Amino acid sequence: MSSYEFPENIYPSDITYRHGHSIFCFFSEHIHTKEFFKYFYFRLNADYKKRLKGETICSHVLRNDNENYNLIDINYNFFITVLSEWVEHYSFNKTDTVEYNRYFSFKKKSDESSTETEKDKPNYIRKFIEYKIEFSTRERVLFDFSYSSWLIRDRYKRGLRFMLVQTLLNTRIKGYTYVRNYQHSYKSMTVVKYLAKDLQLDDYFIFVAMSFMKKRFSKHFSTYQIKKMYEMANNNEKIISTTRGINNHIKKLEIDEENLRYCNIFDIVDIEKNRNLKDGKLQLFVKKEEEDIDEIDEIEFEENIW
Repeated sequence: MSSYEFPENIYPSDITYRHGHSIFCFFSEHIHTKEFFKYFYFRLNADYKKRLKGETICSHVLRNDNENYNLIDINYNFFITVLSEWVEHYSFNKTDTVEYNRYFSFKKKSDESSTETEKDKPNYIRKFIEYKIEFSTRERVLFDFSYSSWLIRDRYKRGLRFMLVQTLLNTRIKGYTYVRNYQHSYKSMTVVKYLAKDLQLDDYFIFVAMSFMKKRFSKHFSTYQIKKMYEMANNNEKIISTTRGINNHIKKLEIDEENLRYCNIFDIVDIEKNRNLKDGKLQLFVKKEEEDIDEIDEIEFEENIW
C-alpha cells in the first residue's frame, strides 16, 4: 500500500473525542476496525521504508515466541500514535483543554529537635501542581493512552490502557490482543517492556510491546503484508524483559542510559513545562478523607522521561 485515503462517511459528522472512553465510538462497527488497520499498516510500512533509507526510526514489530499462543508484538506507543492520528482526523473537535493536578512527595529535612510525637509522623510532605493545558485531539489521545513518563505509573492511565487493550480490542471486538493476568486488571500486563537490539543500526533500545493474536490480526492483512511484518521483526533481537532484568543487563553491557533510545515517546513533561496555563507553582496538599488521590512518590521534581 503506497498511499492511504481516509474514507468518508464512515462516522457521524458530529463524532468527537473528549476522554479515554470516547474511543469506543471509533470502533463501534466492523468497517471502523477494518479501515483503521488498513491505515495502521500504511503507517507501519511507511516507517519501515524510512528505515531502509537510513533514517533512525524504531522498527515497530518484535517476534514473540510464546509457547501457548501464536502472537506478534507491536510497538504499543506506535500503535497509540497511529490511533491518535485516526481519531483526530475523524473527530469533530480538534482541540481540548484539560485541567488536572499532579502530586509529589518530598523528604522532610531532618530536625533533631523534633519531639518524639513528631518523629513518629511520616518523613515526607506532599505537594501538587495545577495544570491547565490545551491539547490537540491527537495529543489528547496520546495523553490518555501512551506509555511514557509519569503516565506509566498513574492509576487512571493504567486503567485506560487496560480498557483499550483488553476491554475494547480483546473483548468488545473479539480476540485481538493477549494480556497477561487479564482477569485482574490491577495486576494485568497490558504491555511488556523489553530491552531489544536494533540489528540494522547496531543499537540497543526500549521496546514496549503490545501482543496481538496472529490469527485474528491476520484477518486484516494479506499474506504478503504479514510476511512483511516478520521481515520488519527480523531487524530486532529481543534481549530481556522486566525492569530489574533490563537494568541489570544495561549495567552488564555498559550501555549509556542517557543515550538509550525509547520508541515513540509522548513528551508530556515538556508540554507541562512549556504550555501550562496555570502558574506552575507547587502547593501544599492536605488530603481530605473523602479524596482518593493516586499519589506518586516523586522525591525530586525534575524527572527523567521514563
